Amino acid sequence: KQNCLGRNERSRQNRLPQDRLHPPRNPHCRSRQLQLGQGVEIFHMGQTGRLGRYPVHWHLHGDAAGEYMKRCSIHDNFFRAISIHHTNNLLVQHNVVFNTRGHAVYFEDGTEEINVIDGNGVSNVAPLYNELDLDTDFDVSCYWMASVNNTIINNRASDCSNGYFYMPSKEKSIRRIVECVESTGLVFRDNVGHSLTAGLWHWHDWDPPVHQT
Repeated sequence: KQNCLGRNERSRQNRLPQDRLHPPRNPHCRSRQLQLGQGVEIFHMGQTGRLGRYPVHWHLHGDAAGEYMKRCSIHDNFFRAISIHHTNNLLVQHNVVFNTRGHAVYFEDGTEEINVIDGNGVSNVAPLYNELDLDTDFDVSCYWMASVNNTIINNRASDCSNGYFYMPSKEKSIRRIVECVESTGLVFRDNVGHSLTAGLWHWHDWDPPVHQT
């Protein structure tokens, strides 16, 4: 779907019967065009275990300067919440995510840079054991980031295996790490986690410089 988020306050993205607990063809929102979301309620979306079928998915946008998702409620979904794929300069701010499966706020392949994830709350994220998108979805994270060149500030994470997980998943992501750290680099501060197995994990061969922690 294209352009499926709007600016209307208190708008609803989807209405499905409460008894459809695991529908294989639930709606999803994937866009390569301008996407602005504010005050939108998104629920009963995503297709469990299907690559790219997430409630909100910025897909191959490139430069998304001026695009944002603010003050939205994303709850009771079936696969992830917000996915950012090969998209830069996006603002995701003051959203609430509750009750989903698989990594919730998800940087997809390590090419995502200079995005701002600010003041969001994520809670009650369940693992996937079957039909996995990634082999890490059984050990889920509220925020799963395959790139270090982004700003992650003032967020909350709870009731999940991991709060914040930096894990470049592909060779191109690993090659980008040195370039990212030497350029703008990671900003990670004032984030809170509780009721988690681990608050913060990161790739075992990368330690953030002191000024970035």
